[in-house]
Amino acid sequence: MESKELRIGNWVEKSIKSGQGRKIFSKIGCQDIVRISENTGCFNYEPIPLSEELLLKAGFEISTGESLGESLFYEDKVFWIEGLYILEHIGEDEGFAFYHSDGQDGANLIKWVKHLHELQNLYWVLSGTELEINL
Repeated sequence: MESKELRIGNWVEKSIKSGQGRKIFSKIGCQDIVRISENTGCFNYEPIPLSEELLLKAGFEISTGESLGESLFYEDKVFWIEGLYILEHIGEDEGFAFYHSDGQDGANLIKWVKHLHELQNLYWVLSGTELEINL
């Protein structure tokens, strides 16, 4: 994970470099970005893998493409929130496919997402608001 991937407020997993102590979920602040960029400080920062549990904590709901009227996803398990759709992909390149729908042209693939900070950044770009996550 590089500092250029992060925004203030992104969630990451933080632990002490000495290896003693537990890993905690923490929001990135200005000093954290500097420490990551310069590889200084006493903490390790790791991306948080995106999961079904985290999507639900972020307010996504589970449905099927059929119930959403999206023929592209017809029988797939779909996580959705306000015109944004995510499909879980299990296989060699495990992750989530992130789609956006403007309500007219169906859903368009935006990006493959593997980490929570990536989802936060995409949500912010598309909606102009922060994604609230109850961790």
